[in-house]
Amino acid sequence: MLSDASGIYFSIGIGDLKRLLRTPQLVLLPLDQWVKQNPDQSTDVSGTETTNIPKEIEALLAKKKFDEARTAIQLLAEKNPDAAVVHRLEGELLSRTGHLDSALGEFTISVKQDPNDTLAHFYYAIALFEAHRFQEALSEEQTSYRLSPGPGDQPLLALLYYANHDYRQAEPMARATLDTDQNNETAISVLTGIAYHGASSYVRIQDSQGKMWDVPQSNLEAARRADPNLQVVNSAQTLSDWVQQAARVNADNFWVHITNANDAVKQKQPDRAVVEYAAAEKDDFPDATAYLGLTYLYLRASQIGQASDQIKLGLSAVPEDAQLLNEGMFIALLARNNTEAKRRFDDIEQFYPNSGSALSSGCLYYYGTLQSPNALSYCERLTNEFPSDHTSHSNYGWAALDANQFQLALREFSKAYQLVSSNWNQLTDVQVVDLMWGF
Repeated sequence: MLSDASGIYFSIGIGDLKRLLRTPQLVLLPLDQWVKQNPDQSTDVSGTETTNIPKEIEALLAKKKFDEARTAIQLLAEKNPDAAVVHRLEGELLSRTGHLDSALGEFTISVKQDPNDTLAHFYYAIALFEAHRFQEALSEEQTSYRLSPGPGDQPLLALLYYANHDYRQAEPMARATLDTDQNNETAISVLTGIAYHGASSYVRIQDSQGKMWDVPQSNLEAARRADPNLQVVNSAQTLSDWVQQAARVNADNFWVHITNANDAVKQKQPDRAVVEYAAAEKDDFPDATAYLGLTYLYLRASQIGQASDQIKLGLSAVPEDAQLLNEGMFIALLARNNTEAKRRFDDIEQFYPNSGSALSSGCLYYYGTLQSPNALSYCERLTNEFPSDHTSHSNYGWAALDANQFQLALREFSKAYQLVSSNWNQLTDVQVVDLMWGF
């Protein structure tokens, strides 16, 4: 039980603090509901004749008449067993009946033999998404969209851009989807996630007539000039609005569970939070928040093994996620598993070279493995990139202190204190201890 856990963000005891730094802190429709119309009314099967049989098979698959579809595909294959369309239809059938690996093989052959088959690329993208191969899925769907844009492409592109953390591209696709389908759950979930992560390029306003609008942030000043009495809706309320919209479409939505879990944490009900985060994990939405939430709860309860298990589960569902890799490295350091910590750190440097995540991880990894002189360059570059982040400065201070560079340590602890002194009462106990012990 986690009844004694006081919050989602874990703390580190004094002994651990001296030894370690702490890290600064789909709704994918079922395959049978994703549809894209074939722009070509006929399909070349035999090389000498055209037929509408593939469209008839598509209809059978959509109606889940799999036995009939399988028989029809076999008959079609008798004319040309290696035709691209046969491999595509086999791939669709296998995907819909739970044979993902075999389906991927069929789609690979199909797009190779007919690179202009927009449906092959479309369904291949969906299968790759289900296999958590997000970059490849995005590439296939971009090809499908280029060959023949259709309304089914926009929500899928929004989802795949989101899965690849390209929120700038995901947002307009999701908004375009809602222009024609205001209850599209995939689009709503994408926009809710972008709001949750504070990555939206839009701002919500309420005009002088009381009507709500979402406008690009770059257009806000023009909107103010046109209506001096408009009000900007704060980001927390905007996020709440998106979650409510998601709940109206589906009470079991990923972000509904995340919101319920976060509320449970605030109310110091960790066991209920675990249930809600676990429910979110069952969703196919490509976001690490649920896994990170459970990780923090288990760490707070000193259940290191279960926290580590959550990281592994998260990385299988959202591969290469920077935050999961970072937290995984931190947990490995807590468990004194330096080999795994090094593996996580190497992954971060490979996937996110010279990023804030890589710098933060390098600062933490080398400090945590008693290689503070090697940590200093990472810590310094991190403070240069985030000069207003007090945690970066205090981390740099601890690394300098262990490297016997006392003047540098004093300078960095002083900078950290200057950044938080006006909000001292808002610091967590860990943050207060961090600075006091540093001095």
